[in-house]
Amino acid sequence: MQSLREANVPVTFKVTRPRRDTAARTRVRGGVAYWRNVPARVWDYFIGGYQVIKKWLSYREAKLLGRGLRLDEAKYVTEMVRRLAALRLLEPALDANYETVKADTYPFPPAEPRG
Repeated sequence: MQSLREANVPVTFKVTRPRRDTAARTRVRGGVAYWRNVPARVWDYFIGGYQVIKKWLSYREAKLLGRGLRLDEAKYVTEMVRRLAALRLLEPALDANYETVKADTYPFPPAEPRG
């Protein structure tokens, strides 16, 4: 009998809301992918006005694709959660770096009017 990994069987997905900030894990049981312990700050992360993880999953719903989520896609969500978590952890350092650079920019003279 093949495992889900070997068969690459389509699965449906379900995300459980976090109770505490811990590492994300993908579980596949009975053809349903679950992500547990996704930090709320990661799940609620927006880029360009879109909630990143929710948007990614919305394009992979069975009614749109005509199939369930593949196991490799389910595992990709876990990788994405980890990358977004790393970005959230880097935010203070990135913000500080931006402020340092902004304070030390070259003051270009005003442009001459064209005419």
